[in-house]
Amino acid sequence: MYAIDKHQIQTDLIAPLCQMLHSLAAPALTPFLSDWPRVGFERAIIPASLPVLRWLPEAARDAPRFSAAVVDALCRATPSLAWRQTYTEREVEADFLQNYGWTELIGERGPLACERLACGFLVLGPDTLYPRHRHEAEEIYLPLVGTRAVLVA
Repeated sequence: MYAIDKHQIQTDLIAPLCQMLHSLAAPALTPFLSDWPRVGFERAIIPASLPVLRWLPEAARDAPRFSAAVVDALCRATPSLAWRQTYTEREVEADFLQNYGWTELIGERGPLACERLACGFLVLGPDTLYPRHRHEAEEIYLPLVGTRAVLVA
């Protein structure tokens, strides 16, 4: 993996992600895509890495056709992105923190500033259960690689 600059993140990752989402023609994505920034302020970010990123090469090998280009672009951009975790060891097990992380591309923290929406990537290692959580913002998760299971209590 190698670092790319913030302008390349827009060209090489954010634009292809938008194209992929539009190609799905999913009605649930229409309101989200209508708020997608056409142009925006690109802010400087401080790159940060996490242990879960060790799974990205495997994800790139396993990516299906519809998401392969985006996953490949994510792998190239990873060293330039600010990867974060919301939880701490007091809230979750240490093993979870080794297999969990997220980065924002568009929004209040990402390289492309936007007040109307946030968009980024959540990476979970194999057999990692994402904790049930709740907040005001609506979320849409689109698995790009692997399988997912939804647990309802």
